[in-house]
Amino acid sequence: MARKPVFLLGLFALILILGLALSASARAPAAPSLPPDPAQVRAALQGAPLLFIQNAGQFAPQARFQVRGGLGGGSLWLADDALWITLVKPLSSPTRGAGGEGQPPSPSEGRGARGEGLHLRLRFLGANPHPRLEPFHRLETHVSYFLGNDPAKWHADVPVWGGVRYVGLYPGVDLELSGEGGAGVGGCWQGRGPT
Repeated sequence: MARKPVFLLGLFALILILGLALSASARAPAAPSLPPDPAQVRAALQGAPLLFIQNAGQFAPQARFQVRGGLGGGSLWLADDALWITLVKPLSSPTRGAGGEGQPPSPSEGRGARGEGLHLRLRFLGANPHPRLEPFHRLETHVSYFLGNDPAKWHADVPVWGGVRYVGLYPGVDLELSGEGGAGVGGCWQGRGPT
């Protein structure tokens, strides 16, 4: 008879240990997953809204806004007097190079170690050389730039917008750029009448 209580006590201890072990493994953090397939990431970003990122000092001064997303890995830069379009076909393993992220391209860029590229500058002939660039539809997205080791050059919580309007580009005409509906950058000329 003495063996039965010892056996039950041992069985109870075993169940208690297994229960504790199972509850501890349920609380343990999940193992890190493999990085997503680049094709899956591109497909997911195709439907994402365009980001009109305001220049808060993280870009060269002539770049007023950078447009990211939905451009097949390219960028659109908005300057007072032009639109700069950067399209890059990356190599099999792209690396970040100097100059590409922080300023509008020059025509000599786009060749070399980072892949083949194309830079187009679309000027507004006969237009106001300094129209007012007016962002609209502030997005909840937060973008920060922590470049280098100098905190004075860091830019946290840079404003991101859903579109930008060139007000007074031509007399009585504004140009509005937005990415409504995830269909890429769309422009809309708006007449305001004589001013």
